[in-house]
Amino acid sequence: MRPLGKVIGKSASGFAIIRCKSPPKLKARVFNLNKKRVGLVAGIIGPEKEPYVLVKSNSRPGQELFVGE
Repeated sequence: MRPLGKVIGKSASGFAIIRCKSPPKLKARVFNLNKKRVGLVAGIIGPEKEPYVLVKSNSRPGQELFVGE
């Protein structure tokens, strides 16, 4: 697992929004700090250098998430 980033907010449609340095693949599995699966990568938006990742998850702002390789 590699760090994805911290949840910075929620979209109007309920996706957790995370700013990351290198985006994961779509539909990659997302885990919390306890290695429990909490969702999937649903989309990637924004600038190429530091995109925003949309995760279909019930994660709260400030929560650190990780992506499985």
